[in-house]
Amino acid sequence: MAYQHAFLIIIDGLPLNTFQQAEIPFIRQLIAAGAQSTTCEVNTLPTVSRGAHATIATGVTPAQHGIYGNRYYDRIQKRVRGFGPAQLRRVTFAHYAEQQGKRVAVTGNKGLGLSDGSLEALLPGDEGGSGALEILGKGASILRTVKNDPMLRDARRQILSEIQQKNTASYTKYIEFDNVAARLVFDILEHDHPDILAVNFVGADKAIHAYGPTSPEALQTLANIDRLIQCMFERVNPHQTFCLITADHGNTAVTRHIDLTTSGTHAGSIEAIVTEGRRSARIYLSDRASLPEVEMRYRHHPGVGLVKVNHNDPFTNGDLWLYAAGQTTFGVDTKITRRACHGSPADSDRLVPMVIWNPLQANGYRIQQQTDIAGALAHAMNFRIRNGSPTRI
Repeated sequence: MAYQHAFLIIIDGLPLNTFQQAEIPFIRQLIAAGAQSTTCEVNTLPTVSRGAHATIATGVTPAQHGIYGNRYYDRIQKRVRGFGPAQLRRVTFAHYAEQQGKRVAVTGNKGLGLSDGSLEALLPGDEGGSGALEILGKGASILRTVKNDPMLRDARRQILSEIQQKNTASYTKYIEFDNVAARLVFDILEHDHPDILAVNFVGADKAIHAYGPTSPEALQTLANIDRLIQCMFERVNPHQTFCLITADHGNTAVTRHIDLTTSGTHAGSIEAIVTEGRRSARIYLSDRASLPEVEMRYRHHPGVGLVKVNHNDPFTNGDLWLYAAGQTTFGVDTKITRRACHGSPADSDRLVPMVIWNPLQANGYRIQQQTDIAGALAHAMNFRIRNGSPTRI
């Protein structure tokens, strides 16, 4: 039996410890009423927004869908570029659903930060930005982001102006921006009547970056998202609504910063370094023959926990992938301004909450990895996807 509606709610950057400590009465009420509460693995590396949203959208891993992170170094144009929907090699659940008569809406408020980092100390950047939503929403008939929606765009402009004028930021600005995203969700539900609605709330991620995963500011930002989710449920029949509440990645509290250009391992054969989430980095070599030497240098660096030689399109994705050890964060000519970062395979970056509201079916879905999400949505809403992703029931 198919549902009338499905919600996919992505709470950006939400780690397990924030979820476990927060006062979120509505989500706890769903769990008490029968929702499954489990742990979901972010089975994409680095653990960052665009790669994770692509995995959620397609039900397959980066080796198949082609989105290996937020950004990459363009060796031809000699500049860093963002991964986007044009590089997606698999079809999304939104496309398949629309083909089979479902109406899909994707929205969210990712994209509050400034890409040039000019307010990094006040407003931790959002490297995934609206590009993550464009990947998730490829094929959807309704896609509203800070790039194309006047409500979000005007709210973003106003918040950034206030932060610049006062030279200070507060978590209340993240809550304010989440509230704007929620009003957009309510407008879509009232006027567009989607069968499937996916939304990303970015406030928790920004509060966690700025204040830490279990800070009062992060917990209050999540509590506000809980209230917004309750308001979403009040606009539909909850007994005819399938809902997944999860995150695209986690976050790790950080206390140590390494500038990869001045850490003693930088060699002349390194053409570019691209950090991802501040806890992973891609190393692009001008001479692949120097790979063993550079690899050995990083393997002996105390701040590097894992070094992987990349064989998946190294021209685009780099020759070496580095992941931070412990509570370390990476940078390139930057200072540490964040209390938490992500990108590594550590449990705090890789494991996220998963709440499954599935009132019509006695047997719950086994959503253990992000690759399971597209299949679960397809099964609940009675459409087929053909990317080869499993549906575990």
